[in-house]
Amino acid sequence: MTDTFVSHLFELRDRLLKSLLAVILVFICYFPWARDIYSLLAQPMLDALPNGGNMIATEVTAPFLFLSKLHYYLLLLPLCLTCYINFGLL
Repeated sequence: MTDTFVSHLFELRDRLLKSLLAVILVFICYFPWARDIYSLLAQPMLDALPNGGNMIATEVTAPFLFLSKLHYYLLLLPLCLTCYINFGLL
């Protein structure tokens, strides 16, 4: 109970920086396999389409953002939640 408000802000800043570094590191590590991961996840939907059907990107950034969000939700969300939960329980 002797911690000041500023010390809590420093702790929050450190945890946010660690989370950001983890996001960047995981993105860099998984970027070479992005097409393989996308193909694996898109295959059930492609199988459900009628013959000759295909998927299209409706926005220019859609393929890039899909992979970024996928990496975040599957790999980094548990790490980020752990950091924030630990910060709140200290």
